[in-house]
Formats: sequence, structure tokens, C-alpha cells
Amino acid sequence: MAVTLDNTLAALAAEKPLKGLNEETFSARAAYFLGEINHIHPFREGNGRTQREFFRELAAEAGHRLNWSRVKPALMNEASIQSHQHMDNSGLNAVIRSSIEPPKVFRAPTEPGRGTARDRKQLADEAHSLLRSTRGNIRDTPIFERTLQSGGFAAGWALAKSQQHVAIATSPNQFLVLHRSVLSKDVELGQQVQLEMKKDRAVVKNLERSRGR
Repeated sequence: MAVTLDNTLAALAAEKPLKGLNEETFSARAAYFLGEINHIHPFREGNGRTQREFFRELAAEAGHRLNWSRVKPALMNEASIQSHQHMDNSGLNAVIRSSIEPPKVFRAPTEPGRGTARDRKQLADEAHSLLRSTRGNIRDTPIFERTLQSGGFAAGWALAKSQQHVAIATSPNQFLVLHRSVLSKDVELGQQVQLEMKKDRAVVKNLERSRGR
């Protein structure tokens, strides 16, 4: 069993793990891996709860927000049985699609002004919470907000986004917040980015396109 689980997690890691995918492709691939782990059934008890939390965190890192309360438990159980007994993950795919909260619609960012500080603080708080959840709620692991000075470089993935700002996770416990108007090009949630700060402009040096689009 351990070898099968290790192989499944290795295959998931090889897919980055599902970062940069649009909602449709993410749901399909997440359903496949959820079906595999569900079939392995690694624990005597608590498999369903563990799997849901694992894939909620996986989705958060990939730029999607899974809200399992959007799906009735009976539908989740039926989809799990269908996958386990018939190797059919279509039900899990539908459940995951239904669980993904609709993405926010972002207009072109406005210049910094009234409400900017509040928008930034709210996004920083959200980024902190997302990294905390993806760290498995390990409360003695500090989460830091870093800065990017002129001439500095940073690499990471777009963790969260608001009307005015974007949060880039540069490590499992560090993030930075930039106003979207200073970016040389906008970024999408879950995308891998490399940034170089030139005076008051953050140049997107490398932008990995979302896969599955």
C-alpha cells in the first residue's frame, strides 16, 4: 500500500502539483488523484476527512478555492463509491467542479489612492491565511511578508489577488504583496512568476502560462 501511495504522490508532484491549470482541467486531474488515493484507503478511519483537507490545501496552492460545504455529503459518498468500485471518476470530477468557488472578476487595477491601504491589508491577511492552511495549520511555523527592493529579484506563484493587489508566495512561509499597477503585466492565480524590481516597476521576467487553457 505504501508503495502505491508513494507512487501516486510522486505522480502528483510531477504535475507541479496541478498548478497553473484552469478550473476544468484542475477538476479532472484532481478527481483522478482523489480516486487513486481513495482506492488506496491508507487509514483505518478518517480517510474522507483527510482527503478533503488534503485536496482543499492542494487547490489553494493551485489558485482554486474548494468549499466542500457546497456539495451534499451523499453526493460525495456516491462519487467515492463509483470511483472505488467502477474506476469511474466522473462523479468526483463533478463534485470537485461544484466545490470550487467562482473566481473573482478583476477589472484593470486603479492607481493607488483611497482604499488602497485597506485593500492591501485584506489581501495580506488572506495570503497569510492561505499559507497557514497549506502548511497544515502548524501554528508554530511563522509566516512572513517580505519586501522587494529596487534591483531585487523574486520567484514564486500567484497566491491571492484583489482588485488592486496581488500576493506572490515566494516560499511555503513567505509572500510579498505588490500593487497590480506596478506589474509590467498582470498575472493569474496559480501562475509561476519571476519578478525583477526596477525602481517603481515590477518587471515580470518569466510568466508560465496556465496549462489546460
